[in-house]
Amino acid sequence: WTGSSCLGPEDNGTEFCSQITERSWCNKASSKFGLECRGWGGSACLGNASTAEEITTKHLCEKSLSLFGVPSLGWGGSQCLPVENATCSMITAKHICDQSYVKLGIRCWGWSGSECLGSESAANLISDPDICNHAKRRYKSKTVMGW
Repeated sequence: WTGSSCLGPEDNGTEFCSQITERSWCNKASSKFGLECRGWGGSACLGNASTAEEITTKHLCEKSLSLFGVPSLGWGGSQCLPVENATCSMITAKHICDQSYVKLGIRCWGWSGSECLGSESAANLISDPDICNHAKRRYKSKTVMGW
């Protein structure tokens, strides 16, 4: 028993590490299940093919490379952001969005009032009148007409 499923003798690849959802079993994965897992990712054990998105706590995300050998840009507010294919819409915290380039190396327009906007974002995603009215100057957008 892994915390969420039963493993059989045939389930011996590291892809099965993510099925271990109890930290204590993850720590014993090698002796208990014969699995070589990378360690506890916050909600499940991490295998060799695990990505940053599988790391579910800020602390573990910020040390993902040294702890697990998994590269990440850092914590986006509710998830660990991958080095490849991370977008502004993956950032869910205003303070991280507004400092996205400094904190994560991602160029975002800024916080819309409800989400982080990137250059691919449409003006109608801005949900705050003040942000909308200042968007043309702040985001250097030619597509924002006003509230």
